[in-house]
Amino acid sequence: MVSYKLDFKMHLLKQTINYIAPRILRLSSGVQPKTPQSQLILRVWARLEDVVQKETQTGCWNDKNFSKLLESVKQALIFLCEKDRYYKRWLGLLAMFLTEEVLKEKREFNYEKALDMPTRPMMLTKEEFWKHRESLFENYLTGYLYGLSLLKTEDIPKIKEAREKGLRVQIPSSDPHAFFYLSFTERDKPNDKEERKE
Repeated sequence: MVSYKLDFKMHLLKQTINYIAPRILRLSSGVQPKTPQSQLILRVWARLEDVVQKETQTGCWNDKNFSKLLESVKQALIFLCEKDRYYKRWLGLLAMFLTEEVLKEKREFNYEKALDMPTRPMMLTKEEFWKHRESLFENYLTGYLYGLSLLKTEDIPKIKEAREKGLRVQIPSSDPHAFFYLSFTERDKPNDKEERKE
């Protein structure tokens, strides 16, 4: 059952963000990133922007508003890091806490959590879980996005072709025995904003 109230709130939130993002970008652009926190933000955002580009090139997704939001957030965070020592330290603390919490989540990722994933692995045995735990955890946190981050340039046409022909293709992974495949059905179309894949 669709929650129209929730959909309306989501629509309003996105419209508000889309209105504010370019204004934040104009206010915060032009600052040279010199602090360790700014350099960290630059490196992380370079990887995020690379995945956005690969999503567009493969036809998995193409949301220009999201790209603008990413750029606005990057510039705003760098501005704060360079202009305010207090915010800079808090952003550094946020990065350290996130690192610790991701490692903790990975240590605690078990068979039961894998079975509760939105993209629930069918007939996943405990033996398979331990064999594929790395790629399962990647999917648990990011869906197919971390796999796209590992995609090589020569692999992009394969993903695009699979999407156009309704085929399936294995998602790249840091795990050499990755469990997941990225599947496309015939109804999926490039840049279809109605679709959602985990």
